Amino acid sequence: MSRMLNAILICFLLASCKQEVPEYEKPVPSTKPGTEPAEQSVIGNVTRIMETGPSALCVDGNILYVGAKGTIYAMDITNPKSPKQVGSVSFPGSVRQMAAYNGKVVISARETGVWVFDAANPASMSLLCRYDGTELSTGIDMAGECIVVGERQTGVEFVDARDLSKPQHIRIIKTP
Repeated sequence: MSRMLNAILICFLLASCKQEVPEYEKPVPSTKPGTEPAEQSVIGNVTRIMETGPSALCVDGNILYVGAKGTIYAMDITNPKSPKQVGSVSFPGSVRQMAAYNGKVVISARETGVWVFDAANPASMSLLCRYDGTELSTGIDMAGECIVVGERQTGVEFVDARDLSKPQHIRIIKTP
């Protein structure tokens, strides 16, 4: 009987204790307090892009590039609450991943290889070249004058991008 009374007393004491929820466990509101969601016209503009299934995003300065199927959209995000589409370009492939660097946008498009676009003027992006790697290109990044391509089975391919009219294979590093 004494054990039962002790158990009831412990339960009563625990129930009466008020525990504070740590800050990191509190839910995050969808908008910051004191701010308003974006205007409906902005939502409509972005929704049109979202309907095509965006698969990759990258930012260069104040321009957000959105890759959706075979199209790259350039969005001016100077005012993030009111992004504006400033340009787009289509190509015969499907964006897997993308990176932007110094006015260039590089795309990995699996079966159709690597695509490089001049985006110095996002309103009129143009194709600089297409590079057919050693295997399906699934990941991509650009470091200076080198394009780094992740390939499904062969590993990481390094491509010389000093002359984008004829990118050159440098080497492959096999990954486990």
